[in-house]
Amino acid sequence: MHPVDALYRAAEEEPGWASAGLAARCERWAAIPLVYTPGTRWMYSVATDVLGRLVEVVSGQGLDEFFAERIFGPLGMTDTGFCAEGGRAARVPAVYALDPASGRLTRDGEATARGTEPRAFLSGGGGLAGSAGDYHRFTQFLLRGGELDGVRLLGAPTVARMFRNHLPRGASYTEIQPEPPAWKPEPGVGFGLGLAVVTDPVAAGSPASAGTGYWAGALNTEFFADPAEDLAAMLFTQLSTYGEVPLQRDLAQLVYASLTGGPAYPRGSE
Repeated sequence: MHPVDALYRAAEEEPGWASAGLAARCERWAAIPLVYTPGTRWMYSVATDVLGRLVEVVSGQGLDEFFAERIFGPLGMTDTGFCAEGGRAARVPAVYALDPASGRLTRDGEATARGTEPRAFLSGGGGLAGSAGDYHRFTQFLLRGGELDGVRLLGAPTVARMFRNHLPRGASYTEIQPEPPAWKPEPGVGFGLGLAVVTDPVAAGSPASAGTGYWAGALNTEFFADPAEDLAAMLFTQLSTYGEVPLQRDLAQLVYASLTGGPAYPRGSE
């Protein structure tokens, strides 16, 4: 572990951290050095959470209020928020964890509760609870260049920039990640504005078009949006043991194969 990375992890053990809000966390993070000079490495970090705080400062609203008024409401995403309240709480499915000793699934009460309990920390990088229907509307919003059902929230050039690799020298995000690598090498994939981007389908071993954006979620969820083919797909699971759903890795292979009638070749198969 990098020494600076250890400082971030140590901050999470400080008294009051669990109940600290976004503003308080950003104040603490600001006192910790960056692991690398910006523009030299790609690292999974709290960067998107910090962007959430910038949204709060610029808008003068809490992140939950901003999302509700400026994104979810206009797009008709009525089932999405940081907490599923009222009748929505009963629709939140149970989350399970894989017991490595027995190989059995056990209910993960803590992970299940995150979707229904109010939280102090409104993360810019995750933590929303919503329906598959709402997520579908969001992917359609992206595929249509920032507009859905006559409502435009982003300019088409802005959305195009989201699906473009912004890493230095056009590198893949695994080529400039920390050393030793924290992620399995994945050639042909860069990083856009908030999501991984396929830059070279051949190198990536992906059937998706160049410019396809995707990302995975904590509960082994997955989505991708392929603007060139006007195609989006989503996978939802309820497993908190990350990396244990092979279908997550092979979602694009299976989706494109189903459309072309050809065989699907999961990554790593002969």
